[in-house]
Amino acid sequence: MEQDLPHRLSARDRDPLHRDPRAQRHRAALAQLLRGAPDSRDGTALRRAFRRGRRAAPDQPHRRRALRGVPRPRPGPGRSAGRSDPHRALCRCGGRVLSLPLPLDRGRSRGRPAPGLSLEGAGLPARGLRAAALHPDRHPRPGPRRAPQRLSGGGCAVRTTFIVTSFDILPYIDRCLDTVGLCTRPGDRVLVVDDGSGDGTAEHLERRLGAQLGAAQVELIAFGTNTIGGVAIAANTGLDHALADPGCEAVVFVDGDDWLEPAGFAACRAAFEASGAEILLGNYLEHDEASGASRRPADLAVWARAAALPRDEGEGEGEAARACALEMIAVPWRKFYRADFLRTEGLRFPEGNFFYEDNPFHWAVCLKASSIAFHDRVLCLHRVNRPGQTMAATGPGLAAFFTHFETIEALIGDWQSPHAEAALRWLLTNMRWHLERLQPEAFWVYADRAARALTPVPDALWDRVVAQYEATNSTPQQAAALRRGEIAATVGCWQQEARGRAIQAETAALAAGVAALHARLDRLDGQVSGLSEIARFRALRALPHPPAPPLPPQEAG
Repeated sequence: MEQDLPHRLSARDRDPLHRDPRAQRHRAALAQLLRGAPDSRDGTALRRAFRRGRRAAPDQPHRRRALRGVPRPRPGPGRSAGRSDPHRALCRCGGRVLSLPLPLDRGRSRGRPAPGLSLEGAGLPARGLRAAALHPDRHPRPGPRRAPQRLSGGGCAVRTTFIVTSFDILPYIDRCLDTVGLCTRPGDRVLVVDDGSGDGTAEHLERRLGAQLGAAQVELIAFGTNTIGGVAIAANTGLDHALADPGCEAVVFVDGDDWLEPAGFAACRAAFEASGAEILLGNYLEHDEASGASRRPADLAVWARAAALPRDEGEGEGEAARACALEMIAVPWRKFYRADFLRTEGLRFPEGNFFYEDNPFHWAVCLKASSIAFHDRVLCLHRVNRPGQTMAATGPGLAAFFTHFETIEALIGDWQSPHAEAALRWLLTNMRWHLERLQPEAFWVYADRAARALTPVPDALWDRVVAQYEATNSTPQQAAALRRGEIAATVGCWQQEARGRAIQAETAALAAGVAALHARLDRLDGQVSGLSEIARFRALRALPHPPAPPLPPQEAG
């Protein structure tokens, strides 16, 4: 199995960012599907998987309809041009297909058919997996590399690949793609990776995307099932596909539910091209979906320090820039990445059954980069308080931050490093955010995971970091109790606080109900008063009236 995978995958499997075996199986299957595997050894397994797909269960008539009329795949060697391609047949076996074969292996001859694929060896079933790109005749491969265009500011125009990730964001994807198109330049490329959306996003992308998006070529990669974890596998697949193109010089990530600000994006792009830095961090706004208001993110104070950094950085100033970058919010879509830097370092998102993968990726990028630039312009608007958003999680998934903390510490490699202090501050800051929203059913899982992650922290490092927090902040004290192994006592405190919050919430709800009843009683009292006055008026009108007295005689003028 391992020898059939691309060399970059097997190398990354030894990296601490890629230790989850389930993620490796997903990764292997997707990598084979996108790049292809040798025909001779996989033809038999492919035909076996194809036959299993044709024998659809009686309660799955949609699979029978999908397979009706699809020819049986032929053996790999000796296929003629008019015969069915196993790669195409296997993707149809999953149910639906965009358009295949995938023109992803740029070293393969155009005339050679796309190779087959054994999903059995990759550890995934044939059914339910779909990966496809728009047809190669609609999306030709990038042409030969041209000499870079010189800019007036001293840099070179950089050919940029936009990686747009999507999952169940049908109401938002059009605005995202419209703004991406406004930010493209000739020579750019847009890769849209859909992570198995179930709300029609992938089908909408099939209908909408043509050969161009703005001034850039566009391609779609759609998974037929949602992968484990968060965005990591989708983002890494787009990253592998982007960096495989030698014409790619820079990479930008875009969340499919966000949208770009063209003027700010152009300013950040120009600053990135002129700086020559390996990464550049721009700014963004958070758009509250509930209220419709936009606000600056929580790292606003860090920008004041970043603005004070000298432009011509020596070694010391470079570490100062790194420290500023590590304190900024770790989202990937605020950065420009130099493609050669990503290729050389082999940086990818950690893959596993967890979310918030952008945090260790951010740390890996900032620790490896030899030059970091900043430009305080808003390049995109990020939606928050959106239904189904990862940031709205309140359950055991928040314990993933301790896994990411261990990954970050492995990257740092030395508890004496100043970055170790920054990593511990990062964890304690996030723990405070977690404990404000953690649900009671997640207390024990979260506390146990916190204790195991915090126990190895040296006492000297812990004391230095905890001394930086105010006494009113109870998070370091709770974390210290967990570090000492006092899990039951800490969970008991959390449960007591949760009951107190529940009582307060119930009391507030009762008070609001009583206030509503008083308001209703006031309205009813007013209505009763009005009805009483009307009844009195009607009663007065019903009384007999005495005869009117005669008018006095008028005096003669």
